[in-house]
Amino acid sequence: MSQPQYNKHLVIFDFDDTIIDGNSDAEVNSMHPRPIPDEITQIGITHNGSIDFKVALFASLQQLGVTIDQIKDKVINLPFVPGMKELLDYLHSLEDLELIILSGANTLFVRWYLDAMGINGVSQILSNFAEVKDGRLVVRCHHNQTWCHMCSKNLCKGRLLENLIQERTKSGVSHLSVLYFGDGKNDFCPTLKLSEHDVVFPRHDFPLHKLIMQNSSDVKAKLFSWKSGFEVIEIFKKKLFIHWA
Repeated sequence: MSQPQYNKHLVIFDFDDTIIDGNSDAEVNSMHPRPIPDEITQIGITHNGSIDFKVALFASLQQLGVTIDQIKDKVINLPFVPGMKELLDYLHSLEDLELIILSGANTLFVRWYLDAMGINGVSQILSNFAEVKDGRLVVRCHHNQTWCHMCSKNLCKGRLLENLIQERTKSGVSHLSVLYFGDGKNDFCPTLKLSEHDVVFPRHDFPLHKLIMQNSSDVKAKLFSWKSGFEVIEIFKKKLFIHWA
C-alpha cells in the first residue's frame, strides 16, 4: 500500500467580506432598479434563501438590458479587504500549500475576480455553479440541503469541507492541518469541523468571530482574528512560520 502524500496546509478562504470588502451578489443586485418586483422578492422569502432568488433577479437584470460585461465589471471592480491581495500573494509564495475558495457566491463571480486581479495558486473554487450560456448568466445551486441551519439551502460549507478532505484522503493526499478564513454565519459550520491541529481566522468582529466567542467551547481549532490581510501575514511570520519547516 502506497504512503499518503502530505501537503503541510490546506488553506481555505471565503470570498464575500473575506477576500473582497463587500458582497458580490448584493452589489450585482444593486444594479436592479428599485423596487424589485414582488414576484422576485417573494421567491427570496418563500424559498428560504435558495439560489432561485438570484436566478430570478439576474434574469430580470438581463431582460432590462444589463449586459454580462456590465455585471462582470461590477464584480471585478469591488475592492479587496485591505491587505488581502498581499496575503494571497504571500501564501502563493510558500511551498507545500494548497489554496481553495469556499464561497456562497458562485464560481463565475469568483473566477472573474481572481483572474482580473492576477491572483494565482487557487487550485479549486467550491461554490454555486455559474456560467455564461447563450449570452445569459446561468446559476445553479451546488446542492439542495436540509440538514444544516447555519448555511443556506443551496450550499452547506461544512459538508463541502468534509467531502473535500474525504476526496483528498481517497486519492492518497493528507493535510497536516486546515487553515480556514471566513466572516459569516455560514462559516461557523465548517469551523465546527476543524480539529485541534487546525486554525480558524475569523474577520474581527464579524458574525463568525462573534459566534466563535459565544460558543468557544465548541471550537477545537486555534483562533486568530484579523482586521486586515497585513495582520495575517505578520501572524504567519511570527506565530506560524515555525510550523512550515
